[in-house]
Amino acid sequence: GYTEPEYEITLSSEIGGKISEIILAEGSNIDKGNVVLEIDTGTLKQRISAAKRKIKASEATLKANKKSLDVSKKVLEGTLEQELIAAKANLKLAEKNLSIAQNLAKNNFSSELEIAKYNSEFENAKVRLAILENQQNYNSELDLENNIASLENAKYDLENSKVILANLENDLTNSKIVSPVSGKLENLFYDKGELISANTPVANILGLEKIKLVVKIPQSEIMSVEVGNTVLITLDNGEKYEGLVNKISSIANQSTRTFDVEILIDNKSGFLKGGMTAEAVINTNIAKAFAISPAHLIVSDNGDLFVKIVKDSKVFMKKVALIKSIKDKVYISGLEDNSILLTVGQGFVSENEVVNYKLESEL
Repeated sequence: GYTEPEYEITLSSEIGGKISEIILAEGSNIDKGNVVLEIDTGTLKQRISAAKRKIKASEATLKANKKSLDVSKKVLEGTLEQELIAAKANLKLAEKNLSIAQNLAKNNFSSELEIAKYNSEFENAKVRLAILENQQNYNSELDLENNIASLENAKYDLENSKVILANLENDLTNSKIVSPVSGKLENLFYDKGELISANTPVANILGLEKIKLVVKIPQSEIMSVEVGNTVLITLDNGEKYEGLVNKISSIANQSTRTFDVEILIDNKSGFLKGGMTAEAVINTNIAKAFAISPAHLIVSDNGDLFVKIVKDSKVFMKKVALIKSIKDKVYISGLEDNSILLTVGQGFVSENEVVNYKLESEL
């Protein structure tokens, strides 16, 4: 297989401008949160201050408009009613004055001119009351509507100013390009003083604390590989490492009919690089087993495997399972530790037979 960084991150600038400072050089080790470079902000700080002042002014305007609206509502609710009370009282007074003048005129104490004057005041009072009773207070209503419109405009101006401030502050934050991960700063694509546009890649970071080894497993063997299997890795120079299966591809390569298997290797020393070739031995289906000669196996009529052991000087048939077979020995499971296996002469004794024996080490 071949090695790759655990991850590769490309940093991009979210705003455009001139690079004012390069903080870290290519090849530097970088921690999460480190600033890689800074972009000149120009008048951005002054614009932020101006936006904050505008927000304060908008808040004051909004407060004043709310007050004006409250006053308009109170005026609209109270003016017409008060004017009607006053008009009725005025009409009553005019009627009283006219009645007095008419009574005085009967006794020649009042002139026709005075009667005409009081009659005119009486008629005017009736007209005024009729107007108030049949019309709305349009001026107050118009004032109310204007104040509602002014309040909505003030709300819009305030919210718009807040959005502008948030965008300016976001631009100020984005003027410092910060690494979201720890790793190695592999490449910087720009130098100090260069102009860059928004959404432009400026650097890439490699994750090398762990290295990913990618090996190709034939489809005939992929079913025995599981995530978490331990792996022995040998580099071309003979260096050995241990790793774990981290990911198994779900789709085979159409041309080779193999599956990519990713193995993670600790690389705190930093020795391993991307693109190195290595051999990986994946440990699958691990089981404890004893190695014996195949001549010591007994096959029953139904194909089960047995061996003969001795316990308390008696022969017993013990069923075993074949784990692995190589040229001159087999690996079997099913025996307890310290079991005594009959070898020489085992073909001439039967189960439950009492035997004398010697261990191979005693011969």
